[in-house]
Amino acid sequence: MSFGNNKTSMDQKRKELLALEYLTSLQEVKEWLENFLEVKLPGTTTQLGKVLQNGVVLAQVAKKIAPECVGKIQTGKPLSFLHTDNLNFFFKAIKKEKVMPKSVIFETVDLYELKNMAGVLLTMYYLAIELHGRGLAQAIGDVAEESLEFSEQEKKKAMELIKDIDEDKMNEIKALKQKKSPQQVWTEWYSKSLDLVSVIQGLCKSYYLIQKLETEKQDFSKKEEGIVLLQSLFRKHRQKSQLHQKKTHFKKNEKGITKLQSLFRSRRKKKELKKTKNYYQENEETIIKLQSIFKKKLERKNHLSTLVHYQKNVPSITLLQSLLKSHKLSNDFQFKSTNLGKTSTNLVRVQSLTRRLLTQRIWNKKVEAAINLQKTYRGFFTKNTTNLMKKNTKKKINVKDLGKIFKVFGDAEMNYDNFNDPKYRSSRNREYNNSNINELRKKWVLEVRETQELNEQVSGIDKKIELLIKNAISIDEIDRSRSRRSRRKKKNQEDDDQPMLSPKVIEHYQYLFYLLQTQPKYLAQTIYLIKPEDLEEFAQTMTLTLFGYAFSPREEYLLLKLFSLAIKEQVKRQKKPGEFISEDPAIAKMFVFYFRRFQYQTFLKELLEPVLKSVIKERKVLELNTLKLYRVMINEQETQTGKISELPKNATHEQTIEHEYVKNIYDESFEKMSKFCTMFVDQLVDLIDKIPFGLRYSCKELARELANKFEDMDKDTLVKVLANIVFFRYISSAIIEPEKFGVFSEKGLIDMNGVMNLGILSKLLQSISNKKLFKENEPFMVRFNPLIKKLNKKLATFFIEMTDVQNLEDELEIDPNTELSTHKNPEIYISPNEIISTHRVLNKFIGNLAEEKDDPLQEILYDLNQFLIPDIDDDQEIQLVLQNKYQEEKLRDAETDQKYKLIKDLFKKLLQIIPVSHLKANVSLPWLVWEKKDYPENVLSEIIKPLTKNIPELEEKGYVDREDGYTNIQKDIVYEMKNASRIYRRNKRELDQLEKNLGIVMKSKTYLTEQMEQFEEYLTSVRKNQFGTSSQSKKKKKKKKKRKKGQENYIVPPTTSKYKKLLKQKVIVTSTINKKVQRLTSFEFSSEKTGVFQVKAKFSGQSLQTLDLELEQLLAMQSSGESELQHDQITLNINFLIRHLNELMMKN
Repeated sequence: MSFGNNKTSMDQKRKELLALEYLTSLQEVKEWLENFLEVKLPGTTTQLGKVLQNGVVLAQVAKKIAPECVGKIQTGKPLSFLHTDNLNFFFKAIKKEKVMPKSVIFETVDLYELKNMAGVLLTMYYLAIELHGRGLAQAIGDVAEESLEFSEQEKKKAMELIKDIDEDKMNEIKALKQKKSPQQVWTEWYSKSLDLVSVIQGLCKSYYLIQKLETEKQDFSKKEEGIVLLQSLFRKHRQKSQLHQKKTHFKKNEKGITKLQSLFRSRRKKKELKKTKNYYQENEETIIKLQSIFKKKLERKNHLSTLVHYQKNVPSITLLQSLLKSHKLSNDFQFKSTNLGKTSTNLVRVQSLTRRLLTQRIWNKKVEAAINLQKTYRGFFTKNTTNLMKKNTKKKINVKDLGKIFKVFGDAEMNYDNFNDPKYRSSRNREYNNSNINELRKKWVLEVRETQELNEQVSGIDKKIELLIKNAISIDEIDRSRSRRSRRKKKNQEDDDQPMLSPKVIEHYQYLFYLLQTQPKYLAQTIYLIKPEDLEEFAQTMTLTLFGYAFSPREEYLLLKLFSLAIKEQVKRQKKPGEFISEDPAIAKMFVFYFRRFQYQTFLKELLEPVLKSVIKERKVLELNTLKLYRVMINEQETQTGKISELPKNATHEQTIEHEYVKNIYDESFEKMSKFCTMFVDQLVDLIDKIPFGLRYSCKELARELANKFEDMDKDTLVKVLANIVFFRYISSAIIEPEKFGVFSEKGLIDMNGVMNLGILSKLLQSISNKKLFKENEPFMVRFNPLIKKLNKKLATFFIEMTDVQNLEDELEIDPNTELSTHKNPEIYISPNEIISTHRVLNKFIGNLAEEKDDPLQEILYDLNQFLIPDIDDDQEIQLVLQNKYQEEKLRDAETDQKYKLIKDLFKKLLQIIPVSHLKANVSLPWLVWEKKDYPENVLSEIIKPLTKNIPELEEKGYVDREDGYTNIQKDIVYEMKNASRIYRRNKRELDQLEKNLGIVMKSKTYLTEQMEQFEEYLTSVRKNQFGTSSQSKKKKKKKKKRKKGQENYIVPPTTSKYKKLLKQKVIVTSTINKKVQRLTSFEFSSEKTGVFQVKAKFSGQSLQTLDLELEQLLAMQSSGESELQHDQITLNINFLIRHLNELMMKN
């Protein structure tokens, strides 16, 4: 027994040593790659295989070895099936450079399945040794196993990985480590002998110098007198030659020297003038005072002298003035008497024409002034008319005032002759705009839904293609999912004529959704009652379907009212004001969908584009971690010198910053990041007036509710809550992924360095918005704390000012009582599936939403529940015209209402065409019909006759009264005219916005369609490779013929596996089945549908239970990190279960 135990312990120890050696090799390869590429690789040591799996790192290595062999490196996440191109670049490069034997190069499958990582490591060791021998890279580090520290989790992970590892290749790696290159051998010998060689060289040099000094000393002592004489002669000769050279030099460069002298003099004068100027500027106030004193004194002196002169000569001056006046009067009288009689009427006409011409020339030169004058006059006239309308809405209005109103707000050029011209029918134009808005809104909603569906389909097919590569799923499964949408569209087209819901049920749903839209309190409570995982779909339905992403002012008004009530509900549930940040409230998820509107994306582009473009222009990573910079410096020194650096490996931040290399880079990165943060904050503060109103209003409501409940809340807490909405929920995602949010017009601007710099910027801005100072555990970031405090003060003021907005009704120009006198019921586009799911949610929580029995929601749901609502899985949108169930019934019948509307329109047309000069001030509308007779024939036949025919009937029914001058008609006309212009302007603005948004959606749809076409091309090639030639398909047909009867419809025929075999293959992890029962237990696997397996548990040949397994679901669980599947008494390993199912598919 002891021998067996020793053997087991030795095997265990050998495995541990092998795992440690494997981890050491992984660490050495990782460090070599980081040094070679000068990039920090993500993940831990055991995750190196996953880092290399997409081939991006290997392609970068190939680009440094042989750039001509490397094309575009595929880094995109959606097109993961193109990552094989990256590996092909690596293989092509190492084959061209003949770095290693072909037998050593790993296979693509080894890296994809991560089953033969020893082969990958062996290839990397050969590559590192060869590149080091050529002088192209640093030697791969010889890391001592004892110096490495690995966590227990990494050791366990390594123990699992070495089960399938090739020990021969690990031994070969070990041999490569021990083997030294010629360059390393020479370096070691030279370093050992370096001290001896330097000593010998020093001795030889000193002996040689001593001998030379002694001989020179003897020579100098013999020839001392001659040498002194020669030295004096040489000094004189040298002085003469220097003087001669200076003279010749000055003669040659006389002009240049003169210019230089003048420049020096001018500079000296400029300095003196500058000093004088500075002196005057410093004493400017004193000089001005002195000047004013002297000027006053001189003026007073001159004035006094003049006054004295006039006083002395008063009689002479008076005589001269009288003579001049008399002479001038006589001349004027003589000119008028001689010339006035000769002037004719033609001369007067010429003068008037000349004045007109001169005036016209003056105004032609001042066109803008003339236009402004006209605008001022028109504005003054319009203002007076509007005031007249406001004052007279509640009292009797005379006809002349009504005519003025129509000339201002209608078509001023209409008259008796052209009133039937279509171009003057402004009311029709407004109706045309309304119809355009409805058509565009319907088209926009349908296009958005179709684009979202197309996006989901592209993502699903991309994932399935990735699974096709990794797990060998069938191409039929992808074809099946790819054609699902087209089949659903075809089915919807076939079922268009078949009513899914009865008209009576649809009528009640019209009442229900009108109530939900106009009474937001129900939805505000519902979002806090449903489960968090269902909230996203519910929120999307509400924002897109019920409120149409708030494109019209009415819909935005109602949606913001919903947000206001939801904020109240959220604050009511909070115990502390900071819970809005620490938790993930439901209203925050609603904000995320609301922020996807075009207006918010446009603001993000204007805010972030200049800042982020400056960031991504930096071609290198703005690294702030001084420890990483210190390691890079050591690696560069060792590479250049070929010696191991004497600097300590584990240095602190204070020690690393003392080195000039680290300090320069760190200072540069700090300055640039500080500049970018300041630029962002300044840009945000400058654009405060352009922030969308919905965001500012929601922040205002949240701040008000928090202040009402938490009276002792400080300003910093409020700023943090507002920063959470504005920055974290809205802006930060666009900083990290700007291309996804449309910040850049161009694509492909961001590389890996840009992504890392944007991540650092986002981290800093997050700290600035929350005033979260860095602590000592990040010493290299502590330097930013003063900047954070400074910019947070600016942002705090900004967030408080941002909440200063006007009321919702004033901003959106909405009258809650009349809804801007709209006569049309609102319309939404919704699928039956969304209708029924919303109905079920309300039914589930009706007790919480409406406790009283007479509540409108209770009544509507009670009426709906009397009908049998079928289960409908139809996503085809239908038009639902919303109606108010509780609207007051109209007293007037439809026919009389139509006549009243006709008479009102005729009066409007009549007032439009009558000149204001023909109207009297003290008359009313009856005067136009019964007393005024001077109308042309066309007006009498088309306007006056229908009025005289229909008005008596309305007078009998009490609609109008002639004695009060048809006051009802007057008030209705004024009220319609007052609101029509606002509605028209608002509709035009909404129409333009819808057209812009529709263009953006169509661009997105085109992009997704192009992606689908790329997938089509790829699937076509895969399909050819899978099905092969016709001879292969014949073999498959022959294989099918050999199957037994009853198995023709099976994709995978029934295959039985015993319990013991599955346990050995590690498919079964644990089980509570008795060991005796296990011997007689077996499992039968079969598949009649692609991707779906039926597993039957049998005991002694009899079926006990059946389990359906979907391969797609298992792969999704695997990708989410789940490793086990529990079912009754058995726990299955998902990875080995997928492998077992793949083996069954490959056999058949």
